Amino acid sequence: MKIRHWLLALLLSVSPRLGLAAAQQESPKIPENYIACKSADEFEQSVEYFRSEKTLELNDSQVVKWSLTIARGCTGALQRFKQIYELLNKSGVDLRKCVEMAASFSKKSDEQTKSFAGLFKTFFLENYFDLDFMTAFEVSEKLSQNPAKSEYARKDFERLYKFCTDQNKLGLPFKNCAQYSLGLLKHYDLFPEGIYPSFEVTYLFLTTQAGAVLSVKEALETTSEVLAAGPLAPENFKRAFNYSVSKKGLDTSMKQSMRIALEVAKASLKEKTP
Repeated sequence: MKIRHWLLALLLSVSPRLGLAAAQQESPKIPENYIACKSADEFEQSVEYFRSEKTLELNDSQVVKWSLTIARGCTGALQRFKQIYELLNKSGVDLRKCVEMAASFSKKSDEQTKSFAGLFKTFFLENYFDLDFMTAFEVSEKLSQNPAKSEYARKDFERLYKFCTDQNKLGLPFKNCAQYSLGLLKHYDLFPEGIYPSFEVTYLFLTTQAGAVLSVKEALETTSEVLAAGPLAPENFKRAFNYSVSKKGLDTSMKQSMRIALEVAKASLKEKTP
């Protein structure tokens, strides 16, 4: 009987310590606003990857440098890096430059990385748009920032780009058209149904009824200013211009009517107040 009591007392005294040891082996709790990262795994795997890539000819210091950069991208960073590095490698760009550019994707999401890869294949590797490497990279990177809308943004970009480069329409250089199209897509979130239809309507209006006082460059700049005010801006601009230039309205010059219409168009959006 005394032995059984002794064993029971021993078990009771050991149980709390066993519970503590088990608790210590569990993963620590992470604050709600943070993500747990297996940075040691990413670092070790990155070192092994760079060591295996003999064509890069990285010394130990460079291997550690890039492995640390990737480890800071959290879990999955190496896979994101490899996906973009191997994609860019097909473009013929210097390998060291590929590493630098691909490393930026180690900190992006899986969705952004996948979106960029699809866009870059379309804009550069398939050579459909005749874009140089850096322009294709910049376009793909910007359009992939919001993966949920990247496919719609790509379609808008394609239509804007084709309109701009078409010899029967604008016939502008490829790079200029790419940069202008990207600039317009900064306002993409304001146009749930896409920005291209509003662009075409506004530009054609400026170069027909209002074209007498606008060059192609001025028409493109004015179109961009109008679209920055959202989907109602093109119609507000057109109505204000027609009213201002009409003899039944203000009967002002085309230039003055243009200035008035632009100010009216800019008032097409107002932020909600609490």
